[in-house]
Amino acid sequence: MVDHRRLVPGGGTDEQLTALGRDVERTSRRLGALETMLADLAADVAALGEHLAQADAADRMRSWLAAGGPAGAAELLTDLIDWLDRVYLHYPGPGGGPGWLPSCWLWHPWAVEELLWLRHAHHAAYDGPRAAWAKAADWHERMRPGVAARLAAALGSCELSLHTRPDATSPGVPLAAAADAIACWAVTGLKTTPPAPTGDQLTDADDHARTRHRRRP
Repeated sequence: MVDHRRLVPGGGTDEQLTALGRDVERTSRRLGALETMLADLAADVAALGEHLAQADAADRMRSWLAAGGPAGAAELLTDLIDWLDRVYLHYPGPGGGPGWLPSCWLWHPWAVEELLWLRHAHHAAYDGPRAAWAKAADWHERMRPGVAARLAAALGSCELSLHTRPDATSPGVPLAAAADAIACWAVTGLKTTPPAPTGDQLTDADDHARTRHRRRP
């Protein structure tokens, strides 16, 4: 049976269409507001991702021992020397005296590496995106005293004149040529007899031991 109210003006059709139009308009506004919220949320997530990426980049540091080319090494040293002058040397050295570094510190790559990570830790504690008083406290209580103690213990009796000797260079990794034989032994799960040192390897070991003895202060 046909509902003549839907066909005759005044039978309720106009009111229903008007109500339906209002519902559609309200739904459209809600969808528009939802799209705006989603766009804002996406922008916030992108900003957070960028911030975290920057924080991760700030937390990474470059190694002096693996600096690569001269330009990168020089850049690291320039920044480190500026920081040593502005910060590190204002703290007491061994025995409670003024800040201390041996004159030959630049000739000790491991010492440069120690000071470089200490400088990075100081930046992260005070100026980095995740700076916090707890990090600063750890720097003062543990990191700086630890580096200072290691430098004093290893370099306290060293001076620049000792680096003029021909054997003052790095001796290199001892017995590196034996790596292939050791690798073959390792892949067996170390269940076979280890490779016996060759005559040349024993000679290299003796040379290395003598070099180490001569290098002692």
